[in-house]
Amino acid sequence: MKSNTTKFLFLTFIIILIAATRLLPHTANFVPVFAMILFATAHLKNKWNAIFISIGALWLSDLYLNNWGIAAQYFDIYDKATGQLLVDNFILISSPLNYLAYIMIALIGIQIFKQSISLPKVFGSSLLSGIIFFLVSNFAVWLHPLYAKSLWACYIDAIPFFRETLASNVFFSIVLFGGYYLLQKDFNPLKMTHLKYSKF
Repeated sequence: MKSNTTKFLFLTFIIILIAATRLLPHTANFVPVFAMILFATAHLKNKWNAIFISIGALWLSDLYLNNWGIAAQYFDIYDKATGQLLVDNFILISSPLNYLAYIMIALIGIQIFKQSISLPKVFGSSLLSGIIFFLVSNFAVWLHPLYAKSLWACYIDAIPFFRETLASNVFFSIVLFGGYYLLQKDFNPLKMTHLKYSKF
């Protein structure tokens, strides 16, 4: 029981810490968001906890970014001459469809890592999560009343961001999954009991 509690608290701390890195300066779309969701769904035994903690941590970071952080400038309207805030809307959820994509990624992670973690599974889920978010998030952009281009053009315009997303997914997934694998080998309370690591 003590081992399970230690493991749960450590994993929760890691997930929240990863979500908090979104508040640091970074290249557009090069963030460990999807890698973190996959990591949570693979390593937390209770899958409801995995979904709630990972997506809840993302929501909290979004709450800050959208209302007080760098993203707030896109939602608030300022008078350019005076700098006075003309509209001040509190953003609870900036894009519900993005959260639909997060949930889809979590469900895919639960299915893929049901029994084991392997390099092909980590790599494949990283690519798949990036594709899902690309399709869903840009569909949400196209639905916006102020967006004038076609859906096809919307996807084409987003390709540079898509490359960053895929690169970050693969990189951060390898760091998270590989790092935890090495850590749990030497620290017994963190060892996985509900799934195994394998090369293939």
